[in-house]
Amino acid sequence: MKRAVEMLKALADETRLEIVSMLAREEMCVCELMERFNMTQPAVSYHLRTLRQAGLLDQRREGRWIFYSVNRKALAELSAMLADRVFTPAESKAPCRKVHPTAKCVPGESRRPEKAFGV
Repeated sequence: MKRAVEMLKALADETRLEIVSMLAREEMCVCELMERFNMTQPAVSYHLRTLRQAGLLDQRREGRWIFYSVNRKALAELSAMLADRVFTPAESKAPCRKVHPTAKCVPGESRRPEKAFGV
């Protein structure tokens, strides 16, 4: 779960999200990204470093150049985690008693704290 949080934090920035979108279509070097975003090399490198540290990018060296591309395996893992933990209907998850042993909830009823814990 911690890895997913790091990936989502990295993707929360609009520029980084656009970089990932572009790199999903084709690999690019820093100079190409600088041109497309009208940004300085340090600014582009900062965004790339953030995305790489989150595990979202791959890189390959060709002489003096480093080409970046999307780490499709990491994106697939993030997608699967979101599908499993976020988008799964509540009814199919574990009953609340497994989450909190003293919970007084009944399937189908509201799980607001004041009802669930008798407050």
